[in-house]
Amino acid sequence: LVIDNAATQAPCPPPPSASPLMCFQIRRHRRPWIREEEGLAEIIAACAQKWPNAGFIIDGHSTSPGIIAVKDSEIAAEREFFTRLQARLGVVRLHSTIGMDVNAKINILKHADLFCGPIGSGGVLSSWLLRKPTVAYGPTSTYGLVAEQEDKVPEGGGMAVCVPQACIADIDNAASAYDFDAQEVIKLIAAIVEGSSLGAAKASSPS
Repeated sequence: LVIDNAATQAPCPPPPSASPLMCFQIRRHRRPWIREEEGLAEIIAACAQKWPNAGFIIDGHSTSPGIIAVKDSEIAAEREFFTRLQARLGVVRLHSTIGMDVNAKINILKHADLFCGPIGSGGVLSSWLLRKPTVAYGPTSTYGLVAEQEDKVPEGGGMAVCVPQACIADIDNAASAYDFDAQEVIKLIAAIVEGSSLGAAKASSPS
């Protein structure tokens, strides 16, 4: 019902043809990955080299008609992040859904083959609603919540696989900041793309 409503409310053309089409969701405000910009540049560059026909979408906050504009400053910061990330990657072209109407965003992101992003950011959209494999990461304090919720996802079960908790380094407990090696995400993405299933990614991820 949500997907059908989005198609009616905000029809828009699909993103450029790409295979695989990957969406990277960013989080700049709370529970930050302290090297998000450098890490995503490393991950996307590696994916572009491994799969030359791949496409990349960078997603952030959504908007909706009539809502109070409380996220404008955060959306502006996300757009600045996107500009810096594109500059880092040079010829690897990125597409942005940052600040888009949520229905228009659904109409674009439903074409993605997999998602990658922070725990507590976009899993409901990618895993629960769109039913797409999702690589997730976050501070170790969030891993128990993921383990509990993924077993209770309605209509087919969870689609998320996390960077192994043992690979996460908590940096600032007060801010829930964390860090990890971007190679851990690259390995999980490769397992999903090459195995064409979330099960392959889970099998490659140590408990």
